[in-house]
Amino acid sequence: MTSLEGLMKTGNLARSRGALKDATHAYQEASEKYPEAIEPKNALARVCIDIKQWQIAENLCREVLQKQPTNIEARYTLASARLEQGYPEEAETILTKLIRENKTQGAIHFVRGRANLSLGNLEAGEKDFLLAFNKTPNMMTLKPLANLFWMTGNTVAFDQLLTFANSQGGLAIVAADILRQSGDLELAEKRCLALPSQFREHPETQYILSQIYQNLGNADAARQAAERAVQANPERSDMVDALICAQLMQGDAEAALELLQLWRNKEPEKQSWIAHEVIALRQLGDSRYQELVQYDNHVRAYQLPVPDGFESLEAFNQAFLKALEKYRIFKTHPLDQSLRHGIQTPRGLYTIPDKVIQSYFKALEAPIISFLAEIGSDPTHPLTLRNTGKFEFSGSWSVQLQSGGRHVNHVHSEGWISSSYYVDVPPETLEGQSKAGWIKFGEPPFITRPLCPPEKWVQPKAGLLVLFPSYLWHGTEPILDGSSRVTAPFDLIPA
Repeated sequence: MTSLEGLMKTGNLARSRGALKDATHAYQEASEKYPEAIEPKNALARVCIDIKQWQIAENLCREVLQKQPTNIEARYTLASARLEQGYPEEAETILTKLIRENKTQGAIHFVRGRANLSLGNLEAGEKDFLLAFNKTPNMMTLKPLANLFWMTGNTVAFDQLLTFANSQGGLAIVAADILRQSGDLELAEKRCLALPSQFREHPETQYILSQIYQNLGNADAARQAAERAVQANPERSDMVDALICAQLMQGDAEAALELLQLWRNKEPEKQSWIAHEVIALRQLGDSRYQELVQYDNHVRAYQLPVPDGFESLEAFNQAFLKALEKYRIFKTHPLDQSLRHGIQTPRGLYTIPDKVIQSYFKALEAPIISFLAEIGSDPTHPLTLRNTGKFEFSGSWSVQLQSGGRHVNHVHSEGWISSSYYVDVPPETLEGQSKAGWIKFGEPPFITRPLCPPEKWVQPKAGLLVLFPSYLWHGTEPILDGSSRVTAPFDLIPA
C-alpha cells in the first residue's frame, strides 16, 4: 500500500507490535511521498522518541510547527525530545502552555511531571504524576508514581498505590514487578502466583517471575518462567535477556551462546549481550574471554586535571560537592536501577548551567582523550572497533552512597564507555582491608554455575576517575561505617 492512508496503517500496525524499524520505514516513505502531510511527520517523530533519536524528533516537530504552530502532537513531542536532551525548563514551558489551553491529557501531565522532577519541583512533579495516573492508569504512569513515592520515603502512599493497583486486573502484574524492585521478593512472588489464570500465565508475569527467581537464586524456576515468556514473545529482548541469565545460572553456557549469537547480530552495540557473552566464555574456559576482558588495558584510572578557576583538586571537589547538594532532592534510591541505600540526582549533570559543574566536564576531556588513545582501535574488538577518538556524553549523574550503600553488579546496556569519578570518599574506603566503597569488576548480579566472583577491584580516592567498557560487570562493595561516598559518573558513546 503506497497511499498515505495505507502507509500510515502499515506504520501504525508495525509500531503496535514493537517493530519500530518497520514503522520508521513506513512513516518515512509517507513523509517523503506526501511532503505536505503533517500526520506522517508527527508519527515519525514519536518513533524517534521511542528509539532515542532525540534530535531527529526535534527537527521533525519544528518542521510541523512551522506549518501549524498550534499542532498539539508536535508540541507535546517536541517537549518530550527537549526533556530527553536535557532541557526540562523548555519542556515544562511548552507543556504548561498546552495545559493552560485545556489540553490536559494524561500523557501531557506525565511528561511535565518528569520535567518538574528534573527541575527539583517535587510537589509539582507528584501532582502531575497523580493526575496522569488518574487519567490514564497504566504501566507507564503507575511505575513512575510508585517510584516517586518510594524515593521520597512516602511509604503509606506507596503501599496504598500498590494495593489499589493489585485490584485492577492487568495493573496487578505491574504492582508485583514494583514489589520485586523494592526488594520484597516473597510478596512479589506471592502476588504473581495469586493472579487469576489469564494474568498468571501472561508472558509479562512469567518474565517478572523469572527475575524474582533469578534474585532468589533459583535457576531452574527462573529458566522455566523465562522460557514461557520467550515462547510467547520471541522478539522481546528483555525476555530473551532473562532466559540467557537463567541459562548462565544453570551453567548452560552453550545454549546461552547460541541465543547470544543471534542477538549480537541483531543488536551488536547493546552492551548487555556482550556482558553475557563474557560470562558464558568464562564459564567454558574459552580463550576468547581473555580477548574480550582486558582489565589491564581497558580499565584505567586517572587523576582529574584541576579544573579551570580552582587552585587545587581538593578545592574543586569541595565546590563540586556544594554544587551537587541542591540536586539531592530524594531520600533514597530509585527502584529500577543498581543503586541501593543512596541518593541519585534526577537530572543529567551535563545539561545543568552551573559553572562548577560545567568546569568538571571540561576537565574530563583530557583523560577521556588519553583513554581513547591508549585502548587503540582494533576493528576486531567490540570496544575498540567503535573508537574514532571522538566522544559525546550520553548520560551523567551523581550518587551519594549512605550507610550500607552499594551498587548491585550491573552493566550500562546503552553505553560504550562508563565511568566513576570520586568527589568524596569515607575514611574506611582509604584504610584497612575491607574494600568498603571499592569498585569491583567481573561478577554478574546472579549466581552462576560455576561461580564467577569479582576479578578486579579499584580503590577510590577523591579526585580519581575510572574509565572502563560499559559491558564489564561492575558494582560497589558496601559502605559500612555510616559515612557517605559521592561520585559523579557518566556514560560516553562515540561521536
